[in-house]
Parts: sequence; structure tokens; C-alpha cells
Amino acid sequence: MSPAWSYASSMRRFRAASFAPAALALFGASLSAIVSAGSASPAEPPAPLKMSYSASVDKVYAALVQAAGVGLKTTVKGACVVNFQATRNKLLVFDICASCRDTGSGQTLVVLNIQRDPRSQQIFRTGGEQDKFLKLFWAGIEAWLNANVAPGPGPVPERAASLPRDDLATVTVKSTPDGAEITVDGKFSGNAPATLRLSAGDHTIRIGSKGFQNWDRTMTVTGGGTTTINATLEPER
Repeated sequence: MSPAWSYASSMRRFRAASFAPAALALFGASLSAIVSAGSASPAEPPAPLKMSYSASVDKVYAALVQAAGVGLKTTVKGACVVNFQATRNKLLVFDICASCRDTGSGQTLVVLNIQRDPRSQQIFRTGGEQDKFLKLFWAGIEAWLNANVAPGPGPVPERAASLPRDDLATVTVKSTPDGAEITVDGKFSGNAPATLRLSAGDHTIRIGSKGFQNWDRTMTVTGGGTTTINATLEPER
């Protein structure tokens, strides 16, 4: 064995033996730091899609219409259904159906169904945008209800409950037989008879009932206008 080879081999063994404990110690410290950070900052739970309020259905419906703002598309007061759009960061567009119902003891439950609009340029829930929207939405409903507390029991004033807007059209839908389901632009909007508030423009309306052929129409409504639909459904053949 040459002296040069023996010296080089010995140095390689020395460096490996010296590096191994240090590397293991560094890896262990890094792993402990990651575990500690994860346990110290648990992931925040997603914002809920349901919320209960100590208010009447009429008051909650009025708050939903108010919260929808300029994104309001359709409403069905009798069924407490509000369809609207919300935009986050000009990239993400939500199509939202909000429905509410009386659960007893003065409580009204609000349930949201959220879908990503095809025009969105951002992936759904990216950056927690849905959660950010939900937190703002629920806080807005709570704030409106607190700001419109009636001095005593009684119905909500019609003006507050209806929130009339000149840019919406009023469409009254009646069907034969009664109780047919109404779909506006692919979204369930209640059962006939019903009064809808639609944004100005073109809308595709379907009225259907089990055992009958669907009644389909595309109609154009103008802001502030009033239209009545009398749909007579033909039995299925």
C-alpha cells in the first residue's frame, strides 16, 4: 500500500465519520422544529356553509337580499331563497344560492350552496378566498340584523323585507297544476305560485312537475317591469 493512497483513504474515512453525527443532529433539529411549528399553529377550520340566527325568517330574508347587493339575481320571498353572485379579487366568481327556514324557538337557519362560475379565472378556494368571503358574508348578515332590531315583536316592515330595486323585474309565476318547480337559468327558484325578482336581461325559465312535460321559455325582462307567467303543463305521453 502506498503512503499517498493510505493517507487519502484515511482522510475520507475521517470526514465521513465526522460529518455523519452532525448531519443527523441537524436533521433531527429541523424535524423537531417542523413538528413543533405544526402543533403550535393548527390549521384553521373552514368557514361554515350554515349559520343560525335569532331572528324571524322575514328578517333574515331581508338581510340576505341586502347582503347580495348588486350581485342579486333572483329571489323567492315565500320560499326564502336568494340567488346571487359574488366576486373575489376580480378573478373568482361564486354563484350562490342562499335558503333559510324556521327551525323553531325563534331561530332561522341559513344554508349556502356555492358553485364556481365558469367565467372564473382562478381555481376554486385558491388562497382561501371562499373562506374569506364566507366570513365577511356571515358578519354582514349579523351586522344588518343587529342594526335592524325591531323595538318589539311584530312583522318586519314591508319596505325592509322587500327591499325594492328599480333595476330588478318582478315576475309572477303560476302553474297548472299548482306546485310545479321553477328553475331560472338552471337554478331552482321555488314552486309555483311564486313571485320572482329577476335582474334585467335574458333568462331561461323552466317549469316542471312529475308526470308532466317541462314548460321551457327564454324571456327578456326589463328593470322595474312586471310580468306574469301562466304555465299550463301537458301530461307526459
